[in-house]
Formats: sequence, structure tokens, C-alpha cells
Amino acid sequence: MRPHWEQWRTDEEQLFARLRTREHADLVVTTG
Repeated sequence: MRPHWEQWRTDEEQLFARLRTREHADLVVTTG
């Protein structure tokens, strides 16, 4: 499963960067 989740994370990071999700968010939750 690890390769699947790593690809998911990469895809999600690229999508969020393209959509500029963080810039449009009303709330950003940072963990870790």
C-alpha cells in the first residue's frame, strides 16, 4: 500500500499547488 499512498500524496500536493488551495482557505490546520 505504501507506493499507493505516496503517489496519492504527490498527486494531492500537485493539485493543491495548481488550485492554490492554501491561498483560498479560510482556515489552515498544521499538524505534526
